Amino acid sequence: MPGDQTLPDREPDPARHGRSVRIAVRIIVGTLMAGAVALQVARTEWKVATLRERGFSDVVIESTRNHAYFPMIGALAGAVVVVLICKAIQAAWSRR
Repeated sequence: MPGDQTLPDREPDPARHGRSVRIAVRIIVGTLMAGAVALQVARTEWKVATLRERGFSDVVIESTRNHAYFPMIGALAGAVVVVLICKAIQAAWSRR
């Protein structure tokens, strides 16, 4: 038909594809990490509930929570610091 024009086939932009893959990987890794944290919290609270049922004192329960949560908080804070340091190094290298 007159006036019908077919658009030329455009090749996918490799840079755009790479960026979307990186974003997808970050989302997947973030979801897995959030799941691991949620699992750790659930396991700790389950352990606390069983300790309460057995009649342990609040000192034991708080100690259980502290031993479960403090290393996890430290690991997450450490990961944030490492990511920030890597971003700063990357920014410094890209300015050269």
